[in-house]
Amino acid sequence: MVRMVSREPTTTFVPNRVPQNSRSLSGFTLIEILIVIGIISMVMALAMPAIEQVTRQRVLSTCRRFIGTIRTVRNDAILLNQVHRIGIDFEKKVWWVDAQRQFQLLETEETLAERAKKRKGQEPPPSTFSLAEKFSKKPIPFPDSVSIDGVLKEKGGFQKEGVVFIYFFPNGYNEPALLYLNRAGLEINESYTLSIQPTSGRVDFFKLYVRDFDAANA
Repeated sequence: MVRMVSREPTTTFVPNRVPQNSRSLSGFTLIEILIVIGIISMVMALAMPAIEQVTRQRVLSTCRRFIGTIRTVRNDAILLNQVHRIGIDFEKKVWWVDAQRQFQLLETEETLAERAKKRKGQEPPPSTFSLAEKFSKKPIPFPDSVSIDGVLKEKGGFQKEGVVFIYFFPNGYNEPALLYLNRAGLEINESYTLSIQPTSGRVDFFKLYVRDFDAANA
């Protein structure tokens, strides 16, 4: 008698072998990397002039706004018979316009220093100035691409830290000052200059850095 034995068919799996000369599809060759770097460089070379033009226009727009504000502040000081001032905070990168609520003689730095000694440990007296809401209800920030590189005044000298004020009086006189506006990240010798004349209120605009008042009035 012949005995029949059935067997299940078996399947043998043979792993795919990757040829030794094949390359991983997830990697990049040196030539491909150089091509990408070249494309990025070309795009940046084309974009940089446009970016510089935009930031330059923002600086010029800020200069025009300051010129208009200075003229208006001077006129308001005369018409309203109130002392006005433009304040600039270098740390916070903001500016604003104040008006004096009630007339009071402005004190010199020496007088303020003596009062500070006498009032040591006491609260300073309240300011007679308040924000002129005609111009803005809160301090105005400078655009991100614009920097204020400093202010030069005859009495206070050059200042680029803390808070500086430029005063405008009812008799038409204002403090002479040089304002330096620039594109963010550049040196001060590349800045634009606004020169505020003391008696006429005229504002001269220079597309360059003006070192002092003599150069501005030359």
